[in-house]
Amino acid sequence: MVIFNPRPTVTFTPSQASIEMEETLLRCLVLKDKQNFGASYLESHLTKLFPVPNWDWIARRLTDDTYLIEPPDAEWRSLAISKGKIWLGDECFPIDPYEPRRHDGCIRLEPVWVKIRGLPPHLWKDFDVERLVDGFRGYVMEVDPMSAEPIDFVRIRFLVRAREDIPKCRQLMFVDDDDDSKQMSYVLTFEIEDDPQSDVALESSDGASSSEGNKSIAAWN
Repeated sequence: MVIFNPRPTVTFTPSQASIEMEETLLRCLVLKDKQNFGASYLESHLTKLFPVPNWDWIARRLTDDTYLIEPPDAEWRSLAISKGKIWLGDECFPIDPYEPRRHDGCIRLEPVWVKIRGLPPHLWKDFDVERLVDGFRGYVMEVDPMSAEPIDFVRIRFLVRAREDIPKCRQLMFVDDDDDSKQMSYVLTFEIEDDPQSDVALESSDGASSSEGNKSIAAWN
């Protein structure tokens, strides 16, 4: 018989990653989709009208008829707020800045359990797991204590805006503090666990990219 000592799940308080995510939300805009055209329509038209290098337009559902839009820069955001609306195709969509008090409770973050493989067990003890969420807009909620044992994966619960933000894999580089020439590189794989009680809370889809002259001007008129 194997007896496991009961240990509480490790819970993380808000981190720098979660603070940065909140700051990102404050930069966002709320677009009202009265006719329920959906995320695909919004994303494809934003991409056609405002093609920005290395930028993906993503419409994330807040309520049944509102979407969260992150602007590419402060100038675009200011222009959108000053106009208060935007034309996408033949339809006019009201647009407002995201305000915590006004939209509180609209944004639903999704908890997702992920199995991570690729890092030697002895390195997990000294590794800052918060580094795993750098770049995909989330933060660590919990670490399964049983996965702290010497097994081939670590099980971590992330809180993210969408499952699609979690990468399939990522590379980590460790450099010796005393000798920069000594480096260790590891490729970590991320396996999202299926959870029927954790539906995708924020919808998104890939928008088509196109460059159609200077149609962006018409979007504000």
